[in-house]
Amino acid sequence: MEKGQKKIILIILLCIFAFSLAYRLTHPFKQERVESLTYQGNARSVTGKERPPKDVEAPLTGGYVRMDLLNNHLKYSREVQRNIFFSIPQSNVSPNGVEQRGALQPVKTEQTIPLEVARRLQVQQELNDFKSFGYLESDEGITLFLERGKQILVVRKGDRIDGKYVIKDITQDELTITAMTINEDVHIDISQLD
Repeated sequence: MEKGQKKIILIILLCIFAFSLAYRLTHPFKQERVESLTYQGNARSVTGKERPPKDVEAPLTGGYVRMDLLNNHLKYSREVQRNIFFSIPQSNVSPNGVEQRGALQPVKTEQTIPLEVARRLQVQQELNDFKSFGYLESDEGITLFLERGKQILVVRKGDRIDGKYVIKDITQDELTITAMTINEDVHIDISQLD
């Protein structure tokens, strides 16, 4: 395209823009209004700060916190039927006593830590990741709020964490957890989790 053709196209577009702008200024848009409402349904006066009844499930709007969801939690069985997240470790030795090829061998170090001590250290390390930022006392007991990284956990007595830890008891000062891997109770001072 030559410069003369570009100027002609620009002049045509500017004329269209000026025409549409002049039309909009002389004919502004007005929202139509209705003289009276014609809906004949049930009329009910609603105030701005009306609180929902306690027995009615209301959506989380207007700044209300639904405490009934925390207090009325579902009852469930504590038995694990099938844990799909953890598999049973396979042995490197076949049934006839011959070591299988390609199987990973444990790294031999000068100091071998007993398995029981290693499990206790692992439990201690995993429990050190938790931080407590409050609890809620209700008629059903104490609900504890724990944080692990970006994950928030709401735990009560009898709940499981990661399928390995069972909450045995919660008091205002202490949390008692049964570690399934070492079959021992671990007592944690909640005030030190902050």
